[in-house]
Amino acid sequence: MYRFASHLSLGEKANAVSLTALRVVARMRRDWIVAGRRPAGVCAASLLIASRAHGFARTPSDVTKILRVCGVTVTSRVKEFELLPAAQLTLAEFTTKEIETEADPPSYTRNRQSEKKTAAILDGKTEEELAGTMDYSLNQKTRTTGLTKEKKEEKDAAMASLKAQLTSALMKGEKKRKVYEDDVDAETTTLAKSSKVSPLNARGDRRMCTHEA
Repeated sequence: MYRFASHLSLGEKANAVSLTALRVVARMRRDWIVAGRRPAGVCAASLLIASRAHGFARTPSDVTKILRVCGVTVTSRVKEFELLPAAQLTLAEFTTKEIETEADPPSYTRNRQSEKKTAAILDGKTEEELAGTMDYSLNQKTRTTGLTKEKKEEKDAAMASLKAQLTSALMKGEKKRKVYEDDVDAETTTLAKSSKVSPLNARGDRRMCTHEA
């Protein structure tokens, strides 16, 4: 870990950052983030978190160049760590305080969140799903990001406009269909009179049969 940290231009704090990164890895392992993941991605995310905790403005691209991993992988590991109780601690608390409990695996958390959203949609509670009340929170309670009043009014106006456009389009389509059917009926009647064929047969709904004179 120190070898990678030395390439981030951390100066005298390279050793401290590497030690913090090791503690981050240990915390990830305890909270099921390491299981089934590539070690390079975990190390890169740990270095990024530790560097920022010590006051260094490092980006995912800085660590991906060193450990040769995808930036999306690093971002995913960082986001998973942000959901842990340990992410709410200060640097001093993180280095001295031990959290006894273990967090649920990220895949388990995502599945539970998806189930809540699906249940909300089936129950017709789409407003809660859109407002973010189905999002995962650290204390296992619903966390509401919420829509601001302006955003909600803007969303309602957009939905009303969309509804009006759909209604107008349906009415225009109905009118065009009615005009088309009237034209077809008139043409069918004219054809039937000229050829002495019933209107139903002239439209081809049944086999053609002429009437007797």
